Amino acid sequence: MSLAPEPRQPNSLIRETPAVDNTHLVAGTVQVTAVNNVEDGVTVVSVSGRWSNHLRYTAARQLKACIAETPHAIIVDLAQLSDPTGASLATWRDAGRSAATQAWGVDLILAAVPAPLLSRLQDTLVETTTTASVATAHARLEQPRWAHRRQIALSPDGISAARARMMAGDACLAWALPHLFISAMLIVSELTGNAIEHAGTDITVAVSLRGHLLHLAIQDHDYDLPRLIEAQTRMPGALIEQRGAGLRLIRSVAEAWGAIACQDGKVVWATLDIRTTPTWLDR
Repeated sequence: MSLAPEPRQPNSLIRETPAVDNTHLVAGTVQVTAVNNVEDGVTVVSVSGRWSNHLRYTAARQLKACIAETPHAIIVDLAQLSDPTGASLATWRDAGRSAATQAWGVDLILAAVPAPLLSRLQDTLVETTTTASVATAHARLEQPRWAHRRQIALSPDGISAARARMMAGDACLAWALPHLFISAMLIVSELTGNAIEHAGTDITVAVSLRGHLLHLAIQDHDYDLPRLIEAQTRMPGALIEQRGAGLRLIRSVAEAWGAIACQDGKVVWATLDIRTTPTWLDR
């Protein structure tokens, strides 16, 4: 799978929730885009336009969301950024520190850095990796560092959720994570079911071990990002609104979850912390 230079913009928004301390792709923005490659775990964030407070806020939100997904690396494409004074320095410095301090260290590479910003980076001795282009950044990256990864391609039919669930469960047992067996299967089953129902395309299910995080991802070929819908009770004795129950369940079980564009659609992901036992198992 290769990265698309100009990914199609998503037209929906995932709402940030208290249980997930990260934001997601911003609907309608043309200044900051992100494309994730589920194969090698590299996310390319493209920032364009003249640097401003609005662009700073948008870029910081996007980078925060991409770091939360625990990719192998994030390449920030600044070829279309206008920053004549290097005022964006603090944003890239803070993002680099945040990426480096993740339990599973995420490499942050700045590509095609404008000359004024590059000069400030050098003058302030900020430890930042820079390259001449996105292609150069890709070339210098090694293969993903996670040693354990499984992937399966599925069609949008009734048996696919069961096959995805079995793969996730088998991975947990093979990687000595029996305490995550049920949680991983539940999350993968819900994500696969959502993709079948709402995208209706072929899907790819990937499970990988990234540091202390078990990463669960579903890629489909639909560009609409999922929306978290809070449960609502209508009248006393009435049925609780069930629409969106799958994502609410994932939110309650996962360490974090989110969605990001990819070359041909989107990736919806969730993570589990391998060091902890799900609280619901103690009940």
